Amino acid sequence: MRPLKIVSDFPVRTGLSALALALATSIGVATLPAMAQSGPGAHHRAHGPAGVGMGIIKLRSQLNLTADQSAALDAIIAGAKSQGAALRASAQTVVAQINAELATPQPDLRVIAQLRDSLQLPRESLRTSVRDQLIGFYGTLNGTQQQVVIDALRKGAARHAEFAAKHVAP
Repeated sequence: MRPLKIVSDFPVRTGLSALALALATSIGVATLPAMAQSGPGAHHRAHGPAGVGMGIIKLRSQLNLTADQSAALDAIIAGAKSQGAALRASAQTVVAQINAELATPQPDLRVIAQLRDSLQLPRESLRTSVRDQLIGFYGTLNGTQQQVVIDALRKGAARHAEFAAKHVAP
């Protein structure tokens, strides 16, 4: 096998850059279905999809909720699930549009980027909406229940700091 020769010819470099960009874009497109997922554990974020509020759902069994509190939490969760399902359906449509664009002889990378960007705002809006609802729900908890949540958040923050100290470059 011959070693790769560096060519200073502009069209070749441009072609290689375009190929690299197309490859990066197609890798990004391939990850869209996974990125479009919402709900507990989506994207394996350190703080969950709803951040602080998600801790309330994870701690549900430890909170000794009243019937009213349990019903309110169930309503928040049901709403989030139905909105998440709608987002996933929408994301499938966007992925189909991206695949159709990639199938053209000369895909327009700006169109692909705009389609991918169109997924971001609705996902972020849902995430903050659910978080805000859960934080509002937190206000209905009694002092003991709130302390369970606070203790779990402190424990999680300590784990995060420990992880960052080990794995994040200074």
